[in-house]
Amino acid sequence: MINFTVTQDEKIPQITQSLTNENSEQFNRSINFYVSKEAVANGSNYFFINKTYNNIFNHTDRYVSFSNHDREYLFRYQIKNVTAINNQYYSQVFLEENLSLNITTGEIVKIYNQSKPSGWFNITLTNLHQGENNITILGERMGLTGPSRTITTFYDNQSPSINLTSVINYTTTTPTINFTVHDDYAVNVSSIIVNISNATNSTIFNSTQVNCTTLPTCKVQPNLSNGYHNITVTISDLIGNTNTATKEFLVDVLPPQILLISPADMHVEELSKNSTFIFNATDDNFNTLNCTVYLNNTNQQTTTKHIKRLTQHNSNQKRRDRKHKHRNKRILDRYTSTTDITGQPC
Repeated sequence: MINFTVTQDEKIPQITQSLTNENSEQFNRSINFYVSKEAVANGSNYFFINKTYNNIFNHTDRYVSFSNHDREYLFRYQIKNVTAINNQYYSQVFLEENLSLNITTGEIVKIYNQSKPSGWFNITLTNLHQGENNITILGERMGLTGPSRTITTFYDNQSPSINLTSVINYTTTTPTINFTVHDDYAVNVSSIIVNISNATNSTIFNSTQVNCTTLPTCKVQPNLSNGYHNITVTISDLIGNTNTATKEFLVDVLPPQILLISPADMHVEELSKNSTFIFNATDDNFNTLNCTVYLNNTNQQTTTKHIKRLTQHNSNQKRRDRKHKHRNKRILDRYTSTTDITGQPC
């Protein structure tokens, strides 16, 4: 019987479990044989037995151990073949492995049909904590304690995170869209799928089309049309936990449109010091605009309006003589080129 004591990061109580010996129809540890003839030195690949037991030992799928030592990790020596010595009472048993310790005449030899004790790795830990766990195993048999061994395992029951904060509105139809992915253990980059869609189209990018060479940042470079789009990112970690995130963004490459209704181009105002400008402002993506009127390169008025027919009044403008009769000729052009688009999406 072998007792294994397992501790884990001082966060799990000590667990002691006995690994029972295997039971075989023919071979088990209650059958003892003895080394005969002479001692065999460490590093040799043979030993001697009474030839009466040739039929038991002469099998390449059988294994032996010796009472004075165990191989590393409790592996046993595999039998290679048995050679009977002529005119002698003993046979020579050859092994696949070299002896790791001297054996002497009379040493107990035990034979098995398994390469190591059954029950190997039979200890189950049910309360690992999230993240890295250091597990220490200490073996003991018949009062003898071997050196402890520590292994590290990672417990991950959390889905990877996806951050789309870097996905913004773009003023180009070929933007570089960046986002980040993160996991407590490791993301499975080969599982990433990015879907970018609008009202009429949907384009899927797989892991070969998404650049994640600078993790945690990934990026994709699609060809898009003007308007609103949705990006959906799906990714798994190496354990198989999956997460999905979606965000809407805008591609806006078209300026707002302005239609001057009145006064007509080249209009000359003779009867009043006030001039009234009426124009329509429209935009494919926004329902709120900043509308600014310039007169001779001077900002006369800026107003934020919901898109309707917008009327801008420039009051108390001094009338100028006829040589300035064309002062309003390029108001529309100036407005178009200097308007800043702000406001909320439709």
